[in-house]
Amino acid sequence: MLILNQRHLEAVLRQYCMHYNDERPHRSRNLRPPSCRGDPAAPIAGRVVRTIRLGGLLGNYKVVPEAA
Repeated sequence: MLILNQRHLEAVLRQYCMHYNDERPHRSRNLRPPSCRGDPAAPIAGRVVRTIRLGGLLGNYKVVPEAA
């Protein structure tokens, strides 16, 4: 990624920190992000939704429960 100026760098770092602390699974935390508290959630059925950040450089997948 080509950083254009200081404002762009700050925006990229903010997105990366959000991804790293709130979404990315960490092996040392039993595949939970650092900001997650308590036990891991039980698997649920639903559809998988992908959230992309930084033009697709970072991605996060999460299961959204189907509406009954």
